[in-house]
Amino acid sequence: MATITGIPCPVPFLQVPGEPPVPWGQWLKTFDNYLLAIDLDSTKNEARCRALLISCLGAEGQRILYTFPEPDVATLHGLKSKLKSYFVTVTSKWSHRVKFCGRRQRTGESIESFSADLRQLAASCNFEKVTDPLNEALLGQFINGIQDNRVKAKFLLEDDAKLDFNKAVEIAKEYELSLIHI
Repeated sequence: MATITGIPCPVPFLQVPGEPPVPWGQWLKTFDNYLLAIDLDSTKNEARCRALLISCLGAEGQRILYTFPEPDVATLHGLKSKLKSYFVTVTSKWSHRVKFCGRRQRTGESIESFSADLRQLAASCNFEKVTDPLNEALLGQFINGIQDNRVKAKFLLEDDAKLDFNKAVEIAKEYELSLIHI
């Protein structure tokens, strides 16, 4: 990878089709830190920063970029916004919490690596916004403990703001009753 002022450019975001190896938000922080490290102010050098971002996207990232209407990506802000809307999917906090609760230390994995991964997973779980800890604990355990993945999928499709423990129990009971009547 080429360097500017001796500092290596970030790893390309998406070289080949498929899932990006690093989530967009995390990669963008790396890119923004790179701009800071090379002393490039995006407010004064927007066109250059935009060109650097495009060049760091990788072949597949650039292919995707060139499918967007030009006016949407003409500015650095517009480019970042459009790429975020393409690569970042909004998922239920419960999807993140299922992944968080299922995370176990891997054989040979250091405590440092395991705890860092737990912190990263927890950041997506919205734990800091919990207003009813008992309901959250009951609901979390209920979702994680349900054996039928079809019921679990129904919970994960619900609006986070409207799903509580009692509603989850109702959904599961209705599903259970529907199976009896089939």
